Amino acid sequence: MLELGKVIRELREEYSRMQSDLTKLDSAIIAIESAAGARAASSTTSTHKNRNAKHDKGPRRIFSVAARRRISEAQKARWAKFRADKRKRAS
Repeated sequence: MLELGKVIRELREEYSRMQSDLTKLDSAIIAIESAAGARAASSTTSTHKNRNAKHDKGPRRIFSVAARRRISEAQKARWAKFRADKRKRAS
């Protein structure tokens, strides 16, 4: 029984960490969407409510490999510019 209690405690701790990670991801998604003008920024609770809704906004778009690569490269370039500007300000 002692081992079972330990397992339950570890599972609860992992659950708590996962909830924290989900909250951070939701915040990041909302920030990106509001910056892109995709939708008005809303609280993370509304995102949690819609998380299990199957087709609340219609079917998801499927990007090609080339499109995902372009998106990835553009984001990497944005971060590189951000870091370079940050280094300039620091020195």
